[in-house]
Amino acid sequence: MATKAFGVVYKTTNLVNKKIYIGQTVKKKKSYLGSGMYFTRAVNKYGRENFKREILCFCFNRKELDLKEIEWIAYYRNINIDNMYNITDGGYSASGLVHTEKAKRKIRESRKGKKRSEESKRKQSESNTGKYTGKNNPMYGKKVPEETRKKISERTKGKKLSEEHKRKIGEGNKGKKRSKEQNKKQSKRMKGKNSPNYGKKFSEEHKRKLSESKKGKNNYNYGKTISEEARKKQSKKMMGKNNPNYGKKFSEEVKRNMSEAGKGRKHSEETKRKIGESLKENYKNKMAC
Repeated sequence: MATKAFGVVYKTTNLVNKKIYIGQTVKKKKSYLGSGMYFTRAVNKYGRENFKREILCFCFNRKELDLKEIEWIAYYRNINIDNMYNITDGGYSASGLVHTEKAKRKIRESRKGKKRSEESKRKQSESNTGKYTGKNNPMYGKKVPEETRKKISERTKGKKLSEEHKRKIGEGNKGKKRSKEQNKKQSKRMKGKNSPNYGKKFSEEHKRKLSESKKGKNNYNYGKTISEEARKKQSKKMMGKNNPNYGKKFSEEVKRNMSEAGKGRKHSEETKRKIGESLKENYKNKMAC
C-alpha cells in the first residue's frame, strides 16, 4: 500500500514575464498558486489566469518538505535569482529565516511613501485584538535587560510626537479602561526612584507653564460635569490613609508657599457651599468611626 504524501513542493510560473515562485503546501487545492508579499502582488497585477503551477516533488513528512523547498529555491536561484518572487531561503517557519540584503532592500523600497488606509488599520486592529495578551504575548514572563532598556531610552530621547500622532493615540485609547491590578502595577512602577521626575526640581517658569497648559480647554475635565456620586467616591478614596499627605508634616516653607499661592483667590458662593457640605460630610464620617 502506497504511503500518502504529507505535502508537495511546487513551482508557479508567471506566463507573462516567466518569473517563478517556489513554495510548499499541504493543501490539496489545485487552485492554490502560492503566497508571499511580492508573489501576491504579481497575481493581483497579472491575474490568476496568467499563472501556472506544477509540482516539483512529493514529500512524506515536515522535515523533508522543508528541506526540499530550500533545495529547490537554491537550485533556481543559481540559475537566475532575479527571475524569482521568493525573498527567503524557504522552510516552514519564517521566524527562523534571515532575509538576504537584496530582499531587505526590496522590502524597504516597496514600502516607501505608502500609507495604509484607515479601513486597513481598523481591520488589522480588530484582527489583533486579544491575540497578544497574557501568555500569548511574546514578551510574557520575560524581563528586558537593563542594557536594552538604556538603548531604547537613548534612541527615544529628544523625539517629539506630532500633534496628529498625539491625537491618534488619544482616539485609540478612548473608552479603554485599565483594571485595578494594572493601575496598581503602573503606580508601583512610577514611585520613588522609578519616577522620571525623581530628584528633579522644576523652575518657577516651568511650574507656571505646566499650570497654564492645564487650564481651560486644555484641562481633561473641561466641559465635563462630574456627578455627585462620582464626587463622593473620589472624596472617600482620598480619606485617611489613602490621602497622599496622610501623616505628613509640611515645613514652614511649604506652608508659606501654599499661603502665597492662595492669596487673591476668591471662591464663588457655589464653591463655598460645596466646601461646607464636604466638611460636614467628613465630620459625620469621623464621628461614625
